[in-house]
Amino acid sequence: MNIHQAEIFVNVVRCGNFSNAAKKMYLSQPAVSTSIDQLERELNTQLFIRQGRKALLTESGSKLYRYALDLIHLHQLAIEDVAGTAEENSGCIRIIASFIPGIYLLPRFLQGFNRIYPKVSFEIAVENTADALAGLVSNDFDLAFVGERSAQDSIVYHKVYTDDMILITPNSATYQALPNPLSLAETLDFNFILRADGSATRHLFAQALKQRKIPFSKIHTIAEINSGEGVLQCVRNGLGVSVVSKLSYEPHEDLLAFDLTDDDLQRSFYLIHNQSQYISPCAARLIRYVQDNPLAMPEKIV
Repeated sequence: MNIHQAEIFVNVVRCGNFSNAAKKMYLSQPAVSTSIDQLERELNTQLFIRQGRKALLTESGSKLYRYALDLIHLHQLAIEDVAGTAEENSGCIRIIASFIPGIYLLPRFLQGFNRIYPKVSFEIAVENTADALAGLVSNDFDLAFVGERSAQDSIVYHKVYTDDMILITPNSATYQALPNPLSLAETLDFNFILRADGSATRHLFAQALKQRKIPFSKIHTIAEINSGEGVLQCVRNGLGVSVVSKLSYEPHEDLLAFDLTDDDLQRSFYLIHNQSQYISPCAARLIRYVQDNPLAMPEKIV
């Protein structure tokens, strides 16, 4: 397997089919198909199962994927070292982030990083926390930004921000009369809008209820949404209330925000990488930049 075959193979895996990989690499689809066919003959094994337009990895393909990534990364490192391009600080960093850090933290870090390393580019995906962790573990991404730790032994965590959870409500007379701050116990009669399963925000909320021996079923959940912006819009339109990261809150005439007195409704955000995966010089520089340039916490709402 040469480096060109490895790059084609990896792009087919990431794009999910041959045609999208061809477009991404500015190749013809027959060229991509021929490269994969040659690789399968060379290795005497089937790498993909073709199902319509989809290309699904076989067990042999999954094994090869890890080696192909290592080969591409080693090739990049060799070029940077021997040709001296390391001093130019160029390259691409693949980042996956969960919704809150991906929308509200990552752009702030990248803006500062880009001023120092303008030749570095980024491929960014924003998913829920569970999918962000899975994307990193599967080596599809170099780094991830998430709001929850996992039990994966291979993951290295760098805490980059600590945020409070707040209660947001419609700006109506019912909620205008509430004291600020509130305790979680004082909110149990409200209609709640929650993030869907896989969200770190939802998991933290569920854990806080469990600590207080409050059954999750006691929460009157009027809607579950797989979108932080969807939660905000539902609250603004009077559907109910929600517990959200303060990072995601922006003052609006249709919203009220309340600090919560509960200490366990604070969360940390992490920049993480997979220690079993090669870390490119560019990704290592971003890790150091984030560690050396912490973001300031916002003031209390009250």
